[in-house]
Amino acid sequence: MNRFLTITALFASAAFDGSFARPFAEGTCKITPSAPAGPFIQTAGVLEKGTTLCSEEYRKSGEAAPDAEKVKLSGFVLDEDCKTPVTPSEREVRLLVWQADPNGVYDDFRDQASHYCRGWMTVMEDGSFEVNTLVPGYYQTRPRHFHILIEAEGYETLVTQLYFRDDMRLNKDGNNCCNEELEELWIKKEEGKGDSLRVKYNFYLKRSEQWVP
Repeated sequence: MNRFLTITALFASAAFDGSFARPFAEGTCKITPSAPAGPFIQTAGVLEKGTTLCSEEYRKSGEAAPDAEKVKLSGFVLDEDCKTPVTPSEREVRLLVWQADPNGVYDDFRDQASHYCRGWMTVMEDGSFEVNTLVPGYYQTRPRHFHILIEAEGYETLVTQLYFRDDMRLNKDGNNCCNEELEELWIKKEEGKGDSLRVKYNFYLKRSEQWVP
């Protein structure tokens, strides 16, 4: 039986109250750092996936179902003030997630049109998001990771990656994009109660010159 994992991501400078029921208090966060987009970034024609990323309906026909652990990544998209949600009712906001499948294969190697583990995810009216997906496999020599792109009106576009804190390949990646200098992007896996476990990570966006209250 597939086992769910919980991922809890904490910025080194962020105060954690144990629940993530509300965004952090003002002045206790730092803007989410960027990381390379990688060679497989694709925005045009990507499907709206809602809350499920690596869904079975988009797996290539005839391809065996992966025996992989399930992960639910959720949290908030927040302003640089650390407390104000970036909401679609007030300004356009889009969240794109892509990753290697559990076998370390990207859509580009399978079929770009399949969008198996790639999609625009829903950002709710309170700035929250939820991504139900699978633990990505190792791609070449890289640690397991998720790619994230967030576009929001009045903010600089964020392109970044998230890595598992316990991954033995951290600090050994030749791209130098997941070393200790970017430890804010390391996420911790935690087991919860039962088979349905929680995952939390907040993204903090930098205002652009076009930002207005």
